[in-house]
Amino acid sequence: DRRFRGFIEKLEKLVDELPVPVVVKETGHGLGYSVALTLCSIGIRYFDVSGAGGTSWIRVEAYRAALRGDEPCRAAAEAMAGWGIPTALSIVEVRWAAPHACIIASGGVRNAMDAVRALALGADLVGLALPVLKAYSLGGRQAVRTLLESIARGVRMAMVLTGSRSLDELKAARVHLLEPLKGLIEAAGIDLKLYMSVRTAHRNRC
Repeated sequence: DRRFRGFIEKLEKLVDELPVPVVVKETGHGLGYSVALTLCSIGIRYFDVSGAGGTSWIRVEAYRAALRGDEPCRAAAEAMAGWGIPTALSIVEVRWAAPHACIIASGGVRNAMDAVRALALGADLVGLALPVLKAYSLGGRQAVRTLLESIARGVRMAMVLTGSRSLDELKAARVHLLEPLKGLIEAAGIDLKLYMSVRTAHRNRC
């Protein structure tokens, strides 16, 4: 269903009427500054960026096309599968647009280091799917527990290495941005020095 007319108005109505918070989630292509700004203006405070780098919905369409033998569709979808805003950049753009929001980082998060990077960039929570599904397919619930415990231990290791006594302190740890991310952030018109203050100004958002 690609009929998106009146989507913002409908979403605003949901925000007003539902007794629970509304979470806006992308599907593997990332949320950008202007979209986050619009959503923030209608009362959205929870964002799952689901950036490029994970399994996008276009890639899902490629899998579906392959199953039904539709080679032109599969090839076209594969060619477009990387479309979107990378997860790291999406975190920064959404935080820049919505300093008080709760940001969930997903899209290509595979291990503890990915989780730590996302938190240090400005995310409040981290989500991952593919590693969990793979673990479950190989070893069921126990394999999932082992995976998640490993990621949690890795985050705790990062806290020790950065001298962080809490996740809030880890989120405020000094960050060294490298290319191409540094250039992408600057190209988006975001002041890096000011951003580093914004990312830690409001804690415990979720």
